[in-house]
Amino acid sequence: AEIESLCETLCAEMSLLEAERQELAEEVTSLQEERESELEASLAEADLEAAGESQPQIARRLSITTQELAKAKKEAKEFADMAVSSANELSALKERLERIRTEGEPEKNETAQLQSQQEALRAKCAEQERLIAMLR
Repeated sequence: AEIESLCETLCAEMSLLEAERQELAEEVTSLQEERESELEASLAEADLEAAGESQPQIARRLSITTQELAKAKKEAKEFADMAVSSANELSALKERLERIRTEGEPEKNETAQLQSQQEALRAKCAEQERLIAMLR
């Protein structure tokens, strides 16, 4: 009964985590598009302002803007990779929980492993939220 309750709790939490992960992924995509748009506008503005600047000033400004764009793309890729990894772990946990329900109660060490995986998923979600905060 305790294991069934744990399974139900884990399933409910995993569903919530999956919904949150999808929401975060959409927000990151939106933030990335917004940031890229801002950086492109900054590049266009730099082009307009460049008429009165020396070559070294122009090169420096473009280099900084290009570096910012590369950093934003790298952060977005890291988040996307983390989101895929979390989704894969979530699927594996769902399969395992379903197997537990159909095959019977797991051993105590398996229960401990499930709890450990649940904590790991929570930590990944916290890391994803931290990355989103950085992207903002």
